[in-house]
Amino acid sequence: MKGKFFINGRDAYSEFGAVFLRGTYETLLKPAPMKDYITNTSRLEHGVRYLANANTAKTNERTIQLSIFVNGSSERDYIEKVSALMTELEKGSFTLKVMDLGYVYNLVYTDCASYGDYGRKRGKFTLKLIEPNTKDRQTV
Repeated sequence: MKGKFFINGRDAYSEFGAVFLRGTYETLLKPAPMKDYITNTSRLEHGVRYLANANTAKTNERTIQLSIFVNGSSERDYIEKVSALMTELEKGSFTLKVMDLGYVYNLVYTDCASYGDYGRKRGKFTLKLIEPNTKDRQTV
């Protein structure tokens, strides 16, 4: 668990008691959508002309939802870890380094789509994030 992913350089498991839930890697690896292509509709031609080549094709931002599970050793420890995690996310933009995938993602926190409490020592968070530039990733 330790050393799997980092938020702003801080080990997510050690600092926040956080682990990824099933489907997170698939979410992060899903290809980004494309921006609208340049098109031209002329009455002198059939159909529509698309300018779609390597020079003009660009990816768009993408919105993703990541589910994480936060675990504390006690109620107090859990609340402290959640508070520390939210303080880090509420800075707005942050880096997410995922060792198993070999990428550092630059993300923006927008919302917590859902939250589930499991005995005030554990909780599931579904975070809504934006990756503004899907080509702005570093490799680990």
